[in-house]
Amino acid sequence: MNKRDFLKMSARAATLIPVAAFGANRGLRYVAVDDEPMFLPSVDAGTTIYYVGDSGADSLLLTQLNASGVWAGSGAGGHSSPFGPTYVQAYPRDDVTNAYLAYVGVNGNELLLTSSDDGIHFGSSYGIGGQSSKAGPALAMIGDSLLLAYVANNSSNDLLVTLSKNLTIAEDMQWGLDLRTGQSSKFSPSLSYLGEGDTIFMAYVANNDGNALLVSTSSDGTSWNAPTEVSTNPGKVAGQSSKTAPSLCSFLMPKSGTLGVPALAMAYVANNDSNQLLLTTSTDGYHWSNPILVGGQSSEMAPALSTNGGGSLNPGLVLAYVASNGSNDLYVTTPGAGTTWSTGVRVGSYTSKAAPCIGYYIPPAVLK
Repeated sequence: MNKRDFLKMSARAATLIPVAAFGANRGLRYVAVDDEPMFLPSVDAGTTIYYVGDSGADSLLLTQLNASGVWAGSGAGGHSSPFGPTYVQAYPRDDVTNAYLAYVGVNGNELLLTSSDDGIHFGSSYGIGGQSSKAGPALAMIGDSLLLAYVANNSSNDLLVTLSKNLTIAEDMQWGLDLRTGQSSKFSPSLSYLGEGDTIFMAYVANNDGNALLVSTSSDGTSWNAPTEVSTNPGKVAGQSSKTAPSLCSFLMPKSGTLGVPALAMAYVANNDSNQLLLTTSTDGYHWSNPILVGGQSSEMAPALSTNGGGSLNPGLVLAYVASNGSNDLYVTTPGAGTTWSTGVRVGSYTSKAAPCIGYYIPPAVLK
């Protein structure tokens, strides 16, 4: 897979709550340790975290890591939401690449969309087909359309999807009818692809007291297959579970002597009082690894998982989360050697009252 193809693939998928579009990593390199690769972790300049301000205004805010290693913050166009937003960047058309934020409005839980030509300056928001949700939505590209997945704004907790009829600025976007996926959840879903494949994966928490993590797939965004448990052997080995929404993203799993193997990674909060952050991976979207601890770090809100930046061909993972200590401080962490993760690093002095999402805007000239 060459650089152009990888970045083109990267622009399609958001990771859920977050979820976020991803690209290749400028700062990541491999070194051999007993024939196993190791990450030299870093967070790339240009990485942007979108979040809900920790105040009564529920303002949607963003902070971006600049070239000096400082997180600089601003508002995301004067928008507000009680839940975390979701971000995706479209593949460029006519030398313009639109970045999109979808979120739930503060009045009537209406689903709203805003767009930007740089991932920082967002215009006015517009309703998504008059639809509403009780939790943050998930956004992804599918063909020449945006796919939005969300929880119904009623007691059914049905997981619904809608597709855009065109791909343009938010003001001119047209949307189809909402469609049932046949699944339901108490929390936000998460969407991603596996490598360059056409199958889109939706991860979510079962709509019952067991809180099992489930994955459903679709080839067109409208018809969804029956879910499977997130397990090393679905149907035979007990699956993993979470007390809140998972975050799903596609990345290249390190493998010595290669660029990496296309895989899915899922981050989530343990389904117990520890609130520990856990990570599981899969190369087929069906068999999942046993979970590992993300550096002993914890959160009471859904984490945001993405690949890191956009530059070289070796993308690494980066995870953003809200600290589980009552402060609502935002932190980021990246993988280290083997199954270890770096100690969480504070994101400036920024705090969030809801789950964040990660975005990285890739200029059209790089994507083309």
